[in-house]
Amino acid sequence: MEQAPKTIIVFFDLLGVFEEFTLVDQIAFEVAMVRPDSSYAEEGVRALNRLMRTWREAGHAVFLVCISGVRTEFTRESLDDYLLARGFERETLRLHPRHNTPKPNDSEDAPPATKGDEVASWLEHNPCDAWVVFDDFNDGYRKGAFVYVDAALGLSAENVELARAYVDRQLTAPADRR
Repeated sequence: MEQAPKTIIVFFDLLGVFEEFTLVDQIAFEVAMVRPDSSYAEEGVRALNRLMRTWREAGHAVFLVCISGVRTEFTRESLDDYLLARGFERETLRLHPRHNTPKPNDSEDAPPATKGDEVASWLEHNPCDAWVVFDDFNDGYRKGAFVYVDAALGLSAENVELARAYVDRQLTAPADRR
């Protein structure tokens, strides 16, 4: 029996996952945005592209969502251009609506306190069948969906394989156990 199409969300932090994280990159983030030909994380980026293509070929909707915690001035277009240069397909790209927002204050309208809270809030309003987070820091993410990426190495094929296992487990679990 063929599996019904599912929606899969791949959240990622840009620095330390796709791009090398240095103080220069944090201060002048544009440096990272103009060098998508960097070999940093190249193996992992290729592996993630292959995995996402496999999911799409199986009929699933797969989306990349940026959850970068670094306050940057990049636009949706510049992030799309960067990811397209790394081999990702345009229809997979989504920009997290709350990324780069300041930390909360006492206001009820304040954004979530951690990136884990941001992801949980985003998922509340954007239901999906499976999701995974690639980050070089566990900022409150749920166990079983978070893949730690060593910032010294960047995204690796092993990180992508772990993400595949997390997503496969979510796709085969009953809806109330995801």
